[in-house]
Amino acid sequence: VSSAWIMPMKVLDASGAGFASDATEALFYATANGARVSCLAWGAYGYSRALQEAIEHAGNNDCLVITAAGNDARDIDHHAFFPATSNADNVITAAAINRHGQLSWFSNYGANTVHLGAPGSDILTTALTGHEMVSGTSAAAAHVAGTCLMLLLNDPDVGTQEVRDSILAGVLPLPSLRQRTLS
Repeated sequence: VSSAWIMPMKVLDASGAGFASDATEALFYATANGARVSCLAWGAYGYSRALQEAIEHAGNNDCLVITAAGNDARDIDHHAFFPATSNADNVITAAAINRHGQLSWFSNYGANTVHLGAPGSDILTTALTGHEMVSGTSAAAAHVAGTCLMLLLNDPDVGTQEVRDSILAGVLPLPSLRQRTLS
């Protein structure tokens, strides 16, 4: 029987602001403590070489990194949103889709940088006060991270690259994502 643990890492303050150095430190920590999947459900326009190195280090240590494409309805092929636009082999970047399989109105996209779409509109989730509906590519990234985890729990000996390849090969092509995502 396999099991999983959640290793929460706080890298942003209450207003959503933070530093790439904190995210870098958190990813190195998660990798050092055996994380097989890390969900980076945040991002910023720009680039961090240190965070890119942490993502590559995670990949070298059999850890997938799932990233959120961002919520500005922008083509991140032309407006780099990091870490979503990391080109590391262990990254899967998720755009948000709605219940009708359409790209969510707010979701960033990128035919060369965003790998797939996942549920990200009107998602029922837990909150401190009970339950609430949320929308965003963070929710889409969480769905993809959960799918990766389920595959790893099914076969703990499978490599994360095989899991990534399986996820990308198994997507359902949606007309709304044509020329907006890689798959």
